[in-house]
Order: sequence, then structure tokens, then C-alpha cells
Amino acid sequence: MKHFLASLVALGAAAAARGQTTNIDQDYKHSFGENIGFMNWRDADSTNGGVHVYPTHLTGAIWCENVGWIFVGSGPADTNQYANADAADYGVNVSPGGKLFGFGWGENIGWVNFGGGAEADPSQPAYLDSSVSPRRLYGYVWGENVGWINLDDDKTYVGVYCFADVIADGFVTGEDFDLFVEAFELGDPGADINGDSFVTGEDFDQFVAAFEAGC
Repeated sequence: MKHFLASLVALGAAAAARGQTTNIDQDYKHSFGENIGFMNWRDADSTNGGVHVYPTHLTGAIWCENVGWIFVGSGPADTNQYANADAADYGVNVSPGGKLFGFGWGENIGWVNFGGGAEADPSQPAYLDSSVSPRRLYGYVWGENVGWINLDDDKTYVGVYCFADVIADGFVTGEDFDLFVEAFELGDPGADINGDSFVTGEDFDQFVAAFEAGC
């Protein structure tokens, strides 16, 4: 029982570390726009907000000191991805290969096309690379009113914790597995790996696949 309670405390601490709303790396959390400056994807404006990168989509908001918030979605309406057909269901999606597509919205800058980099010459699509450590975003995003947003810098970039790194310490270990299983059995929102607001076998399968791959 003591071990179980300790694990729950650790799970709560891990959830707090990740903000339950963000799995952006605490040390690598910025992108840069030539016309809007630095953008904080994790914990800006003295809040616990930030972006959460799920396997199929993003949720949350990015803070830009010079232009305010850019919202990347609050969760798809009916599926694991945003339709982006109207303002009722917009946001940024992640393709099976890791490419970002869809739209973010900034009250002061309008729509931001996360698939815009693919249309550049040469093509420089925004994407999540899971083969590096830490996992990170690359490429470029296009804002019609603010120009290019750079995710590609070698030193200033957005790192993303692995889905299986429950403790968010940069390693995937048995402790992460144990904590996930306990959260899963409790139906805890922290076990919602695919971000569909339900804790199901699909979440368990995705976690196990990421765990076995070592992210």
C-alpha cells in the first residue's frame, strides 16, 4: 500500500511537471519568428499553460511576448484530428510520419499555417522528429501576417517529451511503465495518450509501443 501511494504521489508530481497540458521540454521550449520574436511553448506569462503534443494533434497555446497567444487547438471535435473546416474545429494535426499541418490562431496576428513550410521553395515542412533525443520540432511555419516562424534552429528549438516518459526526466524506465499502468487502471487523465479525453486500450497500446521503442 505504501508503495502504491508513493507511486500515486510520484504520478501527481510527474503530471504537475508536465502540467497535464504540456509535454514540452523545460529546457528547450522556444521557437523564433523574425517579425514576432521568441515564442514560449511551455510555461510563459506566469501560467501553467503550454502546448501538449499528442500522437495525432496538438492542444494548448504558445506565448509570444510581442503578439500574445497563438492557440493550436483545444482538442478535435469528433476524431483524433481537427477538421479545420471552420472556426469551431481548428487546430494543428500531426501526421503518422510526424509532419504538422492545420492552423493555429492568434488574436493579434490571425491564422498561422503549420503546414506552410511544405510549400516553401525549397520545401521545409514543420515536423516532429522522434528519432533524436530529446524529440524535437523542425522546419518552418507560415503566418500570413507575420511571415516565417523558425522551428529549425540548432540551439533554440522546441523539445517534446516522449509519450512513454511519464516522469519527464528524459529516460524511459520501468518506473515510467509502473506509473502509467497505475494511472491507466484508475482511468486517470494522465493515461490519455492519444488525447481523445478517454482512457482506453488504444492509449495502452500506444504507450507500450513507445515504451518498447525507447522513444
